[in-house]
Amino acid sequence: MRVIPTTSPAHPRLQTILSWLALCALLVGTFGLWIWRLSAEQRAVDRLTAEQRRSALVQTYRTLETVCAGRPKGLEDYCQKQASFLLELPECDPACRLFARDFLPRPRAR
Repeated sequence: MRVIPTTSPAHPRLQTILSWLALCALLVGTFGLWIWRLSAEQRAVDRLTAEQRRSALVQTYRTLETVCAGRPKGLEDYCQKQASFLLELPECDPACRLFARDFLPRPRAR
């Protein structure tokens, strides 16, 4: 009985090239998905009506003023997300932006 090899000596190079192409395609796809997900919140904000955005701005601003103003332990992530969301709203004016940035982490000096 004769055994037929599954790959010939000429094919390993082709398999290597195809493996690299598949890896590159996977990396490009993963990067594209990551970029798309990063912009998901902004796309959702863009779909809101002006009235809905204004309402979200008022509610989020009040949350930061009341819940987050004292910097309660355990709510840092929540307050940072609220501040980031506020910055996504086009109605957030310069004073609003300054207020919201106060809840975001600051770079540490070395």
